Amino acid sequence: MTGPSSSLRAQIYVSKKGNAFMIELALLLRDGLRDAGVATDIRQDGVPERRAGTLNFVVAPHEYFPLLGPDHHEAVLRAARHCVLVLTEQPDSIWFRLSLAYVPFAQAVFDINAAGVAKLAELGVEARLLRLGYHRSWDAWQGGATERPIDVVFMGSPTLRRHRQLAALGSRLQRLECR
Repeated sequence: MTGPSSSLRAQIYVSKKGNAFMIELALLLRDGLRDAGVATDIRQDGVPERRAGTLNFVVAPHEYFPLLGPDHHEAVLRAARHCVLVLTEQPDSIWFRLSLAYVPFAQAVFDINAAGVAKLAELGVEARLLRLGYHRSWDAWQGGATERPIDVVFMGSPTLRRHRQLAALGSRLQRLECR
C-alpha cells in the first residue's frame, strides 16, 4: 500500500526510558499497521488520550505506565480504558504481574507469548496472541547472501527452563556459531 486507506489512526505508546526491545517491538507494530493502511505514530511520553478514530496501543504496560511516575497513577487507570495493551513478559515474572494491574481496565489485551495468553485466560482475561514475525524493516541483509558471523543468538533472562530448552537443542546447535 502506498498510504493510509482509512481515517483510522493508531498511537503506539512505548517508554524511551525502558527496554530497547520494547521500542523495537513498537516499531515493528507501527510498520505492520502502516502496511495495513493505518496511519500510525509512536509516542514516548504522555498519558494516552481518547480520540475518535484513534487506537491507542501501549507496548509493555508494566514499563510504560509506571515510568510516567506516581503522579499519573489515576490518570493511567482511566486511560487504560481506551488502550490496547501489548504484554511481553513471561507469566512467572514480576513484570507480568505488574501488567496485571492495568489489564482489567484495558479495551483489549494482546500478549506476544502463548504462555502469557494461557495464563491470562486462567485469570479470566480475554487476550489474543500477537505473533511476531518478519518485516522487511528489520532485514539488515535485504535478502543478500552476506556472510553472517553468528548463526544463533539467545537474548533473554537465564532461567532454569530456558537453560534446559537450550541444552535440549545442543546436538542441533553444536555446528553453528552461537552466542
